[in-house]
Amino acid sequence: MENATKALIMAATVLISVVIMSLGTYLFISFSNYSSEVDEDVRTNQIAQFNSQFLKYQGQEVTIYDILTVANLAKENNDNYDLKVSDANKKNTLYITIDVQGLNSHFENVANDFSKDKTKMENEIDSNGNLKKYTCTDVLVSDVTRRVYKLIFK
Repeated sequence: MENATKALIMAATVLISVVIMSLGTYLFISFSNYSSEVDEDVRTNQIAQFNSQFLKYQGQEVTIYDILTVANLAKENNDNYDLKVSDANKKNTLYITIDVQGLNSHFENVANDFSKDKTKMENEIDSNGNLKKYTCTDVLVSDVTRRVYKLIFK
């Protein structure tokens, strides 16, 4: 009788141990999935916030000052990731290109030219004394990175 009682206690101990280990494994998997979802939400929000800086220009009529603002944002991004012009127009890159019809297509040149050459800015003023208007015709977003990689102004 004594052996049967010890056997039942041992069986109950093993059963409780298995239940506790199963519960621990379940909780570990649940919490890791939750953590992954939270991380993905944070990344998605960061990308959306980053893209909103550029997407607000889509279809908008802007002046050269707005283009220079966007160019500086793009330059800051490219410098932050240590990207070069050779990285441009690749869908898997974080490089951002600003393409302005009638101006030098790489924003570094546009920003430098306007800060150094006053005649370029004078060319942006029409016969009525108003700044020329450009329209942001396209903002391209990469399928790979889900980030803006090119803005086109005409």
